[in-house]
Amino acid sequence: MSCVCCFFDNENQKKIKESCFGEKFFEEKLQLYKSIYISEFKKMDVLSKCACDFAMQNLKNNIYVKFCDDMLNDYKGKIELIEEFFDVLIEIYNLCENNHREEAFIKLQKFFQKYCTNYSSINAIQMCDILFRGREVGTYDLANIHEYYHIPFNIKEKIGNQRFSVKGKPMLYLAKSIPIASQELKLDFEKINFALYFPKYSWVYERAMYDFSNTIDVTINRSFPSLMNDGSKIEYDNSTFTFSKKNSNKILGDNLLFQILTFPVENKEDVCKEYLLPQLCTEYFDRKGYLGIVYHSTKSTDIFQETVKYSQRDCNYCLFVPEETINNYNEDLLSCFHTVCIGECERGKKFPDVVQVLKDLKANLKEQNKVYNMSDYIHLMHQIESHIEYMEQTKVGQKDYYDSEQGYVEIDLIYKLLSNVRKIVNNPADHGIVRNNTLSKITN
Repeated sequence: MSCVCCFFDNENQKKIKESCFGEKFFEEKLQLYKSIYISEFKKMDVLSKCACDFAMQNLKNNIYVKFCDDMLNDYKGKIELIEEFFDVLIEIYNLCENNHREEAFIKLQKFFQKYCTNYSSINAIQMCDILFRGREVGTYDLANIHEYYHIPFNIKEKIGNQRFSVKGKPMLYLAKSIPIASQELKLDFEKINFALYFPKYSWVYERAMYDFSNTIDVTINRSFPSLMNDGSKIEYDNSTFTFSKKNSNKILGDNLLFQILTFPVENKEDVCKEYLLPQLCTEYFDRKGYLGIVYHSTKSTDIFQETVKYSQRDCNYCLFVPEETINNYNEDLLSCFHTVCIGECERGKKFPDVVQVLKDLKANLKEQNKVYNMSDYIHLMHQIESHIEYMEQTKVGQKDYYDSEQGYVEIDLIYKLLSNVRKIVNNPADHGIVRNNTLSKITN
């Protein structure tokens, strides 16, 4: 028996999917997943009868308990709808498998229109954050960002088979944390060199990335408990939040799509059947003009303790790279990021060094913002502050994360980023930053 909290928990769903291993064909795994999912779904009960950690932590919050119980009561009437979700997605998979790709596209579009919220929760503010890219140690220039960029266009035939990819097109894969970047590469940390990417706010403003994530898990196990413990009175049948009774059908559609797109691979082969649907979705959003997609990693997140489990540090960002006919790299896209490679860094910086330079930079930024439009850099400062808080909250074993080997690399990269930004903030005019009065004249 489970409650809505532990049933939709991502780790629980991963275990259910892994229990389908052993079936010969992926369609058979999907059919078995459907059977187990619905069977376990029917067994869900109210929070007060569940002994999971989520329930135990929140049983004293009557508002939260009522929200979850109302949600359960609503969801219990949606068995036929869930069966329909599975059947449509399995049908789309079979079309892909049998090379009816355009027909699969049409049905996928109808699925998004009918069954999904089409709510891109990754907006400009969320997209602008510290991201990492790793590359296996080798004989290349550690201080050249192109060595940590997308596969060059002149050797795009070497593009591997990735879960979220478009055939024959380079993509820029970034991770929200160094541990996840390491696990995506399937290499020991010591065998990887890292670079830092920070999207410029002015570039991502009014653009979007499509978010494939376990919205139910994140909302009921992280977002709403915090809000309700702070006094917010949120009802399940509300008109304020996207997550509500009125959107429940499409929220379930989003959730099931996410689970199937992130189905774990039992045996890695040249043609990975688990990748057919994710690749179809990736190509779909490339055609729709999105910057890219965001998804929770399918790799282990054991390094993250409970306090940061839902901090999105296990997310991957996959950006589409428009092809150029002149250069081997898309320089326009690269210019949309602040970048730092480990080969540029002065090694051995400590956590207090980053805290101090950030403090000094903020003071200078506040003064410069009185004269210049420093919006990009104000947001950058806020995001780095948030990242530092995350580093303070996280532990690796008994160690503080910032005092671990991974943390040392992050500190060196962030310190170098702040040093680069300091040069811009000290001399805005030399770096093309417009004065506030100039901006006012333009907008008027």
